[in-house]
Amino acid sequence: TGSDADRSLLIHPMPKLPMIIHYWNADDDFASQLSIFFDCTAPDNINIEYIYTVTRGIVEMFRELIVKHNMTGRLF
Repeated sequence: TGSDADRSLLIHPMPKLPMIIHYWNADDDFASQLSIFFDCTAPDNINIEYIYTVTRGIVEMFRELIVKHNMTGRLF
């Protein structure tokens, strides 16, 4: 995908809405980071409110996974 991310994943949560998710592991100086990117044509293909709703759902899903699989049961 042309990124220096530690992990990258291309998903299609809806037709005509490709999303690239990049994750960078934490290192000595920086916390971990997760970024979500869209194709520049996404707003032309899907209403911006739908894009927001889908993205919000994915972020909440990641949050729940982190909390569930964290040994302390907390986000951080």
